[in-house]
Amino acid sequence: DCVYTQSLLQSVGQCPRPIQLNGVLCCVKADAQRGWKMELQRSVDCGQLVNNEFDEQNRKWITDVSLKQGNFVKALHVRAKALKTPSRQARRDGTSKLCRVDRMVASLTHISQECDLSHGRRISRHDKVVRKLGASLGRKWKIETEPHIPVERSFLKPDLIIHNDRESVVVDPI
Repeated sequence: DCVYTQSLLQSVGQCPRPIQLNGVLCCVKADAQRGWKMELQRSVDCGQLVNNEFDEQNRKWITDVSLKQGNFVKALHVRAKALKTPSRQARRDGTSKLCRVDRMVASLTHISQECDLSHGRRISRHDKVVRKLGASLGRKWKIETEPHIPVERSFLKPDLIIHNDRESVVVDPI
């Protein structure tokens, strides 16, 4: 019944009690870790983290001593997707996990990136990033903000086009 891997065959006699994960018996710690990781990635809370890179730059805030304790805890909750949301609360007490605005599953991803309720704040944050980029890059580049570029019967509208005498770059921050 066990799923045998090369590492198991190399350590016969050291196999702990196997665990069953999604109907598959895992006899090696690495198989169990891989299985739990896949299970976590399939969950509502972590589904969007599958392709995220957790490199040094993404972890710098953890050692930032300027963060006050309360803000540090809040930052941990956001990063771990552990803030209280209707979808998380529903697992605990059976209440509705749907968003009261648009009746979608109210996960942290939905609330922070998709819901109509937070749409204005997302746009405002995006526009602020565009303005800061434009101001910063405007010292060395010529800046065009939200130009209308005709394409067939429509147009493209990138946030910024920065250019100098030799090159042009389209900047469209998310």
